[in-house]
Amino acid sequence: MPGVVHVDDGATCKARRIGFKHDPPSIVIEMYNPTLGKLQIRPIVLASLQPDSPVDRVERCIRKHFPGHCKGVASEQLTSNIRRLQMSMAGRRPDAGIKLQPLKPSAKEKDDSISPLPRIIPSSINNPSPMIAADDTEGDSRPPLSWIHPQENGKQGDAAAHDFSHVDLNKVSAEELERAKGKMEESFLRNQVKPGDDGFVYDRRVDFDSRGEPPHDSGWDSE
Repeated sequence: MPGVVHVDDGATCKARRIGFKHDPPSIVIEMYNPTLGKLQIRPIVLASLQPDSPVDRVERCIRKHFPGHCKGVASEQLTSNIRRLQMSMAGRRPDAGIKLQPLKPSAKEKDDSISPLPRIIPSSINNPSPMIAADDTEGDSRPPLSWIHPQENGKQGDAAAHDFSHVDLNKVSAEELERAKGKMEESFLRNQVKPGDDGFVYDRRVDFDSRGEPPHDSGWDSE
């Protein structure tokens, strides 16, 4: 099929999640490379894909050209992402990026259990696209920042009115992250003790309680 661009062979890797992105139109597969011990993003570019291209034909072509990448990817998930990409191209979905979906084991691999997906660390992704938004929220009950409301009993202007302890700032939008940073900066400046304030101590030193435990030998300064 014209427009299918070859990427690195994924025969030795194991697919973990699948998604799509728009520029260029691509099916994106997240794979774990056991040789390197890290996750890698594998885009399969479909440059000539059209909104009315036969989905089953596109799927067969992808599997033919990238058997290693598609191993373990259920047919329903691959075709679903192709359809979603086509719908987006036709203007029926305003998606700006993608969310990678955990793969469902195919009928042939149901006995081959997939270990829980580890958190994606930026340094462990091989040339990721900035359009890719990894969805790693499974099992994480912390709500988005926009769901956090001021506490009813919080004092006006008090940093306690915004509880960020239950928010994973790695998973919020850029706007929400800036808002959180602004609130934390306000809290820092509000609680900062400056020269001339009551309780200000110049060159304050604190001995930490070791709870009666003897000091540990670090080993590097024993001489």
